[in-house]
Amino acid sequence: MSLPLTFNSNNVDSVNVLKFGKVFLITFADDSQVVLKAESGLAAIVDRTANRKKVDFAMQLSAKVGAGSNSRAMDAAEVLQIGMLRAKFTDIDADWAVALDPQFAAQTTWIMMEKESGLSSLEDVVYGTSVQGALMLLMELRRKPNMVQLGRILAVDMFLGNGDRFRFNPGDLEDSFQNMGNVFISKNEKKELTIRGLDPLDPSSSWAKLDQDLLVVSNGNIQNWPGMILRDNNRMREIATRIATEITDALAGKCKLVGRQKAQWAVKRKDVGYVTDGMKKGRDEIKMLCRSRTGRHAGRSAPPAGLMSRMQAMGWA
Repeated sequence: MSLPLTFNSNNVDSVNVLKFGKVFLITFADDSQVVLKAESGLAAIVDRTANRKKVDFAMQLSAKVGAGSNSRAMDAAEVLQIGMLRAKFTDIDADWAVALDPQFAAQTTWIMMEKESGLSSLEDVVYGTSVQGALMLLMELRRKPNMVQLGRILAVDMFLGNGDRFRFNPGDLEDSFQNMGNVFISKNEKKELTIRGLDPLDPSSSWAKLDQDLLVVSNGNIQNWPGMILRDNNRMREIATRIATEITDALAGKCKLVGRQKAQWAVKRKDVGYVTDGMKKGRDEIKMLCRSRTGRHAGRSAPPAGLMSRMQAMGWA
């Protein structure tokens, strides 16, 4: 489904809360649907048109490389329309959130996303589904296409500095997950399950919007930028091992697999190879898309300074 060119609250039939104060399902009068997600950042947004330009290329990378959904940032006029949705809620006291009121939302970037069916998060599967469902997902995610796709999602998150899904620090002794709820699983008509990375925007990250030079947001040390991992085969393989193992262990724990059964599903060298190959494939696709974005085309706005800075750090410019 294509997203509406302009969001108009007069066309909204109903609003359902998917995550309080954060995610809302919007149903229009013609029965079409979109998802609105609030991403609260660290600073006030002065120019929403400029903010959208900084965000939308990240959305495109997510959709094309990380199997993300069709999405875009909302402009100033649309954000004002969001504030008019109050009358659409069935229980204002329970459902209305400060994030929805424009006078309190100066720091909130609103993302409009395509509504997709058959979608669940890894968190839902590990904590809220049956053992059979978790076992089915464990089998599906260990297929080569999903291991490769996991690597592509990692590549996008590294390049965009998104720490709202996985942790990338190889010295971090905690779990590899930052948020299981941001690792999504979709089911197609053939009942096949696919891993997805829908939302690449981490509003708390200095790198989130591609608008600042890496040397500025990294305090002069670009090694702090997760994208540098994509230049180091050893680090990519270490992270592939850690994250593939963490996903497997989470699902095996849900299935209560122990001993020989658990060992049967242990991450193998070939699995790590698939994830690492996915990171490399994702890196190459990002390189191609970045070069296309920074190329000179009539009528196209100049690329964000932060994007050029990333390309220079990667040796692509």
